[in-house]
Amino acid sequence: MSEKSQVVERRIGNPWPWLHHVVGRYYLSPIICGSQAASLAGIPANELIAIPFLVPYTTTYDRICMNVSLANAGGNVRVGIYNNTTSGATPSSLVLDAGTYTTDVAEAKEIVISQQLARGWYWLAYVHDGNGAGGGWSGADETGNLPWLGVTTTTGTNDTYSVWMAAFTYAALPATFTAGGALTLGSTYTAKIHLRVGSVP
Repeated sequence: MSEKSQVVERRIGNPWPWLHHVVGRYYLSPIICGSQAASLAGIPANELIAIPFLVPYTTTYDRICMNVSLANAGGNVRVGIYNNTTSGATPSSLVLDAGTYTTDVAEAKEIVISQQLARGWYWLAYVHDGNGAGGGWSGADETGNLPWLGVTTTTGTNDTYSVWMAAFTYAALPATFTAGGALTLGSTYTAKIHLRVGSVP
């Protein structure tokens, strides 16, 4: 869909059932729900983790962000964005390797980007290098993902997140999301990752 068509849709009303992203605001995956944790005790090392993210209209994002709630001396986390597969619900080709956060200081971490994304589904991804003890991160209960991504069993009763995860030795993000990934369920939280809106058509 062209940017001009999107502007026309906004003016005449549009059945696309999502609120517009607003310049200057930070956005999580819209299917996250439930509680949020002030401090998530570490994230897995050498695991490439991806969370689905919906772009409601063509939008240019100017920051990709996480929050270190507990300093982790020597730690690094690399973040980026992947396309969604056209035939399923898994991450595919790399859109952006945004770079690395250091985790020496407990603070909000932001990397400046300039990335336009067309309307559709994408995946926000991160991987920790394992240095230090993993630190602490602001986390989110992603039970909202469960009905969207599905589950691998109907017997689980305590699952609070559903992400796509693949073993990956910390490095620059791969051009195609690592083979061997799988839908991964758990009963804690995943680290929150945000995009900030820079501009919209």
